Formats: sequence, C-alpha cells, structure tokens
Amino acid sequence: MTWVTLATNMIEFFIAWELMLVPSYFLILFWGFPETRKRTALKFWLYTQSGAVCILIGFGLLYAQGGSFVLANIVANGDLIFKIIFILLAAGFLVKMAVFPIHWWLPPVHAEAPTPISVLLSGAMIETGAYALVRFGTLTLYEAAVYLAFPVAALGVITMFYGGFMALAQLDIKRLLAYSSVSQMGYVLFALGTTTIFGVSGGMFHLINHAFSKGLLFMTAGAVIHQTGLRDIKKMGGLSNKMPITAFAAAIGMMSIAGSPPLSGFASEWLMFLGGFQAAIPIPGAGVNLGFLILTILAVSSSILSAAYMLRFFWRVFLGPHPEELEDVKESPRSMTIPMIVLGVLIVIFGIFPSLALDVIVPAFAGILGP
Repeated sequence: MTWVTLATNMIEFFIAWELMLVPSYFLILFWGFPETRKRTALKFWLYTQSGAVCILIGFGLLYAQGGSFVLANIVANGDLIFKIIFILLAAGFLVKMAVFPIHWWLPPVHAEAPTPISVLLSGAMIETGAYALVRFGTLTLYEAAVYLAFPVAALGVITMFYGGFMALAQLDIKRLLAYSSVSQMGYVLFALGTTTIFGVSGGMFHLINHAFSKGLLFMTAGAVIHQTGLRDIKKMGGLSNKMPITAFAAAIGMMSIAGSPPLSGFASEWLMFLGGFQAAIPIPGAGVNLGFLILTILAVSSSILSAAYMLRFFWRVFLGPHPEELEDVKESPRSMTIPMIVLGVLIVIFGIFPSLALDVIVPAFAGILGP
C-alpha cells in the first residue's frame, strides 16, 4: 500500500496496486473460516480484478493521449477522451472503496475473514481507492474530474444512506461494521465531489479518522467474538460488565464514527459538510448551486443514521442484561486490549488537536485547488 502512494508513473502504480491484493487474498484463503474461505477469497479476487481491468484500460488510453507513463509529464484537459479516462479510473478505484453499487465483495469478506484482515481491509485497503481517486482527480485529470464532480458527490450521498440502512438491518456484528465502512466511504466520496479545499481536506482527514475508528471497532468486535464465540448481536448484551476495557474502546470508536465531539470523527465531518456548503455557495451573494445544497443537507442528515446504527450496535452488545450463557465471559487479554487503547488515544488526540493533521492537509490542497 505504501508503494501505491509513492508511485510516480502508471506502470509502477499498477504493479503496486496489484501486489497489494496478493497478501490479502492468501490471508483470506488460508486463515478464513474453513467452510467458506475459498469462495470468499475468490469473490474478493474477482471483484478487485474487475476494477483493475478498468484501471488498466484507463492507463492505456491515458498513455495514448499523454505520450508518457510518468504522471507528472501528462497534460490533460476537459476533452471527452479525458472524461472517459477519468470514468474508467474512477470505476476501478471505487471498486476498491466498496461504494454502492459495487460494494458487494466487502460485507462477505468481512464476515468470513479473521479480525486482523478485517482491520486491514477497512482500516487501510479500501482507503487506497480514495487516495487514488484524489491523486488522479485533483492532479492528473483535474479538468475532466471537475465536470463529473456532482455525480461523484451524489453517488457519495447515495452510498451514505445505503450503507447506513444496511448496517441498521444487520445482526452479524462484522457485517454491521462492514456496511458502516461502505457508508463512511460515501462521506469521503461526497467530500471529494465538492472539489473545494475544505471538502477534499475533510475527506482526507476522514480517511485517517476512519482508519483509527473502524480499526478500533473491528478490534472490539474480534475481541467479543473471541471471548463469547458469538457473532449475532441479538444473542449478546451486558458485556460492559464483563469486558469493560473493550466496551470503553468500542464507545470511543462508536462516537467517533457518529461524529461526536471532541473525537476526531467530528472534526472531519464538520470540514466535509463545510466543503459541501462551500460548493453550494461558492461566492456569497452570487447565487446558490441548488444541487449541491440539497446534497449537503442530505449528507448532514445522514449523520443521524450513522448515530442510529452505532448506538444499536453498542446497546445490543454491551448494554442491557447479559444472557446466562455469557455469565463466565472475561475481559480480553492484554494482547487485544493494548492495541485498542492505543487507537482510542489517537482518536481523542486527533479530535482535540485536529491541527496535527490539518496543518499538513489543508495547505497541500490549497496549493492544488487554489483559493
């Protein structure tokens, strides 16, 4: 994944992109649940390779138009061919982000994969798709991407609500968190679609926060599954008395995803919504972009849905009376709780001091996107 961020030409980028899939595939194949791991690994491979085909075609067309594999040497404009190239690349990146309607690989992979792989998938891998979309959308193909900004933002809002409602309907603890990841990638996609400094900066900051928060939540889910042997949240309850450290860590992750201050999720969501209103009213007194105004209001309202499915998750698992069969459940071992504490502390630190990240992110995009 690091190589993807450091790649300077299309060949290097594509090789790094493909190599990123190999360890995940074998981790699922060898350490997934025995009954379903082969099918799950195959589904993961097929979906991600379908996205890679789109990227490969897009790179071929980009080379034909730009005459170079080096990204910095390519000069693109808003012509139709560059819009087609951006659509092809975006399709490949969006498969990795698992946004609606090309998200179908993510929930079953999360449901069947071991917890460390789930942490890797939602905490890092799906976010490389967002990074790639930003890199090509704000640099190489900026003029073409601007023409498609509204559809991108609209798809983000649709993904927010779809993922949120699906998360609200889940009983499997890991599927619930998987659909939450789908919804959260919708927030990022909406932010990128605003093409504003605040919006894109907020989206990038949200990737950091999502890595911390969702990584923490999958750790707590894995700890619960390890200690109880259960995945169905209907069969759980009252675990805050049995697993207080895990419950406290889950509360921090839950509130951050829901956008509660003073945690890091609040700061990133605030910036993303501010970017949406900036896109709706770019110049005070010069008129309103009604489409972006509606999308931003919908995006803000989706925060209620995020809070709803997160509260349902926490209530079902950690609050209320606990079933008799969970009477002997104990707290997770230190090998599980210490990483949770570390991520929880990072969420609080970046929530209280968001400037630690924003002092780097905002100036970078201010230089790219202009005033």
